[in-house]
Amino acid sequence: MNKPTNDDLHGEQQDERRDHLLSRRRFIASLGAAGVAIAASGTLFPKAAEASSIDVFHVSDYPSVEAAVAAANAAGGGTVYIPPGTYWISSTMHISSPIYIVGAGNGNDTSNTNGSGFGVTTLRWSGSSGATMFYFKSATTSHYLFGGGIERLAIRGDNALGTAIRGSSVGLMRFATIEVRDVLQQGILLDADNGVLTQFNTIEDYSYVYGATPPVENANGIVLRGNTSAGVTQNHIISVKGLVHNGSMLRIEWSDNNVVEKLFGVASGSGTTLYLANGVGGHATYNYIQYMVGKVHAESNTSGNRIAHLISEGSNLSADPGAQLHYEVEDYVRAALYTTHKFAMSDTLSLSAGSLTLMGGGAAHGISALQWPCIAMPDGVFSKAGVVIPSVNTWDNGTITTLTVRFSTDSASTAGKSFRLRVRASSYGAGSGIATPEKDVSALIAAPVSSYSYHSYDIPLALSYQMNDGVFISLEREGAHSGDTASVEWKLLGVDIHYVSAGPYSPGSGTYAVTKPYI
Repeated sequence: MNKPTNDDLHGEQQDERRDHLLSRRRFIASLGAAGVAIAASGTLFPKAAEASSIDVFHVSDYPSVEAAVAAANAAGGGTVYIPPGTYWISSTMHISSPIYIVGAGNGNDTSNTNGSGFGVTTLRWSGSSGATMFYFKSATTSHYLFGGGIERLAIRGDNALGTAIRGSSVGLMRFATIEVRDVLQQGILLDADNGVLTQFNTIEDYSYVYGATPPVENANGIVLRGNTSAGVTQNHIISVKGLVHNGSMLRIEWSDNNVVEKLFGVASGSGTTLYLANGVGGHATYNYIQYMVGKVHAESNTSGNRIAHLISEGSNLSADPGAQLHYEVEDYVRAALYTTHKFAMSDTLSLSAGSLTLMGGGAAHGISALQWPCIAMPDGVFSKAGVVIPSVNTWDNGTITTLTVRFSTDSASTAGKSFRLRVRASSYGAGSGIATPEKDVSALIAAPVSSYSYHSYDIPLALSYQMNDGVFISLEREGAHSGDTASVEWKLLGVDIHYVSAGPYSPGSGTYAVTKPYI
């Protein structure tokens, strides 16, 4: 069957469209600020001659949707309203002005889980195979096109449309409450093909279904694609759902710092819900997905991307060698939570006396207060214990700031007496010698005047630490030193090693304060 032209439809559907026009209140509400202007003018459905003054272009006043969009574009922008009905589109609508295209809705009443593909306002394709329906792009190379978008309509590609909506080097656009299906390449494509960034756009309540014929099985729902000149960055995708076969619900390549709040997609065949791809000269990096369900794949050079919450039901995650991906996945059966590696901005490594090795002198394992395991260091002799820490996998480049020693005495000391403690600390890398200079700190610690009491003392270290370093620490009571005036046994219960990260060290990155811990 031959598809009808817009000329055929215009006469047949004119009465139907006018019968289904929105009420004044609903129409004005749907247009937001433009609706306020209409209400103020006293004209609900402006004619073409009046459109330029109030920036609203009603499709019923034009021969076709394309004609209404062309009129808005020639006027430098405005709102194009497409009332209820089905409209055949035969050519690409090139939009170089901030135009907002508003339909009457994309919803339908159907028993099909994926919807019927028809909305209150539906656009169908009768043009050449592989073409684009809506193409937003400045008429001037290396310029941005800011503002505009599309809302509340359904687009059917009829197995011939290449791309439903494309934006090249665009910003501050909004694409909301849209359903797309039966396209050959992708539903929405945001790229940087006009020579500058695409950024700060919003996609919300978007539904995509690939269709049921082989030509559309490889298509993607949304594609974010930068190039050698510029990237696609800092866009906001709020809610996406749908069905893909061999394509991806969301494909990201050479794009960074985009935020996705909710991503749902059933992928059959070789398809994925999220595909993080290498690009020509750049790759998908540092994109954030807050919540998703479905299959994920990351190509070899992608890095810094994060999935904050992935539900395991119906999901799997694969990655090529060399890919790096942060994610947290929840087991849908046991509610167990799994997470990938991350570095600590600050950390404390606590070691009991049993973790330390006796290193000579009078040091001996013992018991304090008849119940606490300790290393006993008597008066009058040198007593030494230490520990070797191979590495801490949550520590990056940073500083071991402080060593807290925890100790007790079984006997009370005379007021004003002190223990003299010497701490030596150094870091070392694999295959290298001990780092110099070694930290060598002596401290006088006031002896407790009450028996069976627990105490702590902080010793500043300021020891530089590099990722994967090991650490040597030794503690020695210099019981024979003239500065050690306490005559009671010093009992070491354990130590706390405090670490602070230097934080990110990318070019231009500032310092990162580490605030007071909760406890």
